[in-house]
Amino acid sequence: MNSFFKLICNGCKKNSGHIGDRWPYNDGTDDHVVHKTLNISEAYKDERFDPKVDEGSDFVTRSILCMPIKNVNGKVIGVSQLVNKMDGSAFNKNDENLFEAFAIFCGMGINNTQMYETAVRAVAKQRVALEVMSYHAIAPEEDAVKLKKVKIPSAQHYNLLDYKFCDFHLDDDNTLKATIRMFMDLNLLKNFSIDYEIFCRWMLSVKKNYRNVTYHNWRHAFNVTQTMYCMLKAGQMNNILTDVECLALMVGCLCHDLDHRGTNNQFQQKTMSPLAELYGTSTMEHHHFDQCIMILSTKGSDIFRNLSHESYDQVLLLLEKAILSTDLALYFRHRGKFFQLVKSGNSIWHDDENRNLLRSMMMTASDVAAISKPWEIQKKVASLVASEFFEQGDLEKETLHLKPSAMMDREQADKLPDLQVGFIDDICMPVYEAISLVSSRLSPLLEGCKQNRENWLMQARAVNKRMEEKRAEVADKDKKEEKREADKKEIDRENKKQQEEEEEEEELEEDEDTVVENVNIRLIPFHDKDGGDENGTKKETKSKSWRSTSFGGIGKKDKSNEEKIRLVKLGEPPQESKNIEEERSKQAEGRGGEGPCIPSTSSASSSPSMSKYFRIGRGGSEKKTHSSKRRGFACQGRSRGTDDEDHHSGSGDRSGGQS
Repeated sequence: MNSFFKLICNGCKKNSGHIGDRWPYNDGTDDHVVHKTLNISEAYKDERFDPKVDEGSDFVTRSILCMPIKNVNGKVIGVSQLVNKMDGSAFNKNDENLFEAFAIFCGMGINNTQMYETAVRAVAKQRVALEVMSYHAIAPEEDAVKLKKVKIPSAQHYNLLDYKFCDFHLDDDNTLKATIRMFMDLNLLKNFSIDYEIFCRWMLSVKKNYRNVTYHNWRHAFNVTQTMYCMLKAGQMNNILTDVECLALMVGCLCHDLDHRGTNNQFQQKTMSPLAELYGTSTMEHHHFDQCIMILSTKGSDIFRNLSHESYDQVLLLLEKAILSTDLALYFRHRGKFFQLVKSGNSIWHDDENRNLLRSMMMTASDVAAISKPWEIQKKVASLVASEFFEQGDLEKETLHLKPSAMMDREQADKLPDLQVGFIDDICMPVYEAISLVSSRLSPLLEGCKQNRENWLMQARAVNKRMEEKRAEVADKDKKEEKREADKKEIDRENKKQQEEEEEEEELEEDEDTVVENVNIRLIPFHDKDGGDENGTKKETKSKSWRSTSFGGIGKKDKSNEEKIRLVKLGEPPQESKNIEEERSKQAEGRGGEGPCIPSTSSASSSPSMSKYFRIGRGGSEKKTHSSKRRGFACQGRSRGTDDEDHHSGSGDRSGGQS
């Protein structure tokens, strides 16, 4: 396009001026410029254009085409502008399409340039960080010089050629000297021209880069390296493997858990740690290898500096495979082929794939070799492993709020013997059986593993027996508790029943004490509806019924049954009736109030009148039973008034009217 244009990116200035020369940046029109395409055919007629930009020059702005430049994310990173078409016409739609393609191309170029600059800065920062980390991670040179001057005892002095080797009695300085002895006995320093002082500094740096965690620390790395050394020397596996392979295996064992944090790969994935984001699989193993390379690449601890390019590349490749093979996930993936290979009896170890399988199985066998140690050593190591697992389980509870697996749950520590038996059966025993078929000189590892399995099995049985006894004791205790609860409920039911009976008796006693005042009463027998007159002239007494069963409710509670009682207000009784009444009263007193006090059934007139104050009480025996609570009521009279009062009360109607 034959047009005059200028490109402005991120406020950069060009020879033709800045964006304010043609399009004032700070006058409020910048939003229009950077967010949409602007096509102005006559600039001087547009209020957003500043005519001052043409002052002092012969140039006259006629038309403007302005378009934003965006990156791949759609973010505006610059502005491109075309001014005045050469033919003097305004910019058309075709010009806009061509200019848009140009803007896209500019955006890609600018974005790539920015990314490159960012990458360059990131690399520079990484180098600075590596230098700082190397300075602190690499052991001081004076420590290496000091170690270089120390006399190194023999392998027999440390018992390094024994599969039952134990490091408990060694301090850290002796573990360093024992490590030097192992590399020297394998002729690795001589065969690969490794400077002794650099080797001492490298080894000190490796030790320094192990964290002070419970189990996966420098001591664990040292013991794994000793087992590999024993397999190579005492097991004569160095007759099958090359010197380069031996070097890679020994360095790999010593570095296989560098910078271990005391947590496994699953924990890194669950917490979405930076390591998990950096490495997709075998998270910790990749990190261990990278730490190993960092130390080997640092000046002063670069023990491979004298290797040829070919040998250097080869040993690094073998070293990476050795460290990654300690991931048990890869062990399970590849062990089937190895087991089939050694059981077939046609092991061809000059094949690269077969040798790779062999080295991987040797790394696993060395890594879990604590399971083959004497029982006292194995118990202590197992306790350390369990403690580290429990610490991870505690972190999972606190940070992730998850219930950890049994082997990492502190509350299930009594399951350790069972878990150890399972660990031996699933991982250790198969690999030791397989490598024993490769060389009979490796069989001590298998024998030690079998012996410890029996020990753990006995421990598991003892623990299970104690657990069964404890469960039985708890069950018996629960049964006794249930029986106590049942007895308590039964007692509560009995007490409640007794309380209800007592309350009912108290209620009946209150009924017995009901007092009816100012009335002389006489019980009138009821007749059947077809039986005689009110005076009871018929002599058939079978139809008579003394409705006295609800008598106790009168005057207080049972109002509904009052109609069953006919109360007759009487006047002064005749003399003969008084005599009969007195005689009956004496008889009643002689009986102590027992038995019913009812009128004779011969006639209504023969029934005696009662005293002025009358108490309705219970007849019969004083023994209170449920069957007699509502029957057997009788009348007991007691005179409380004077003769005048009796005479006054007897002056009433004698006709037997009801009241």
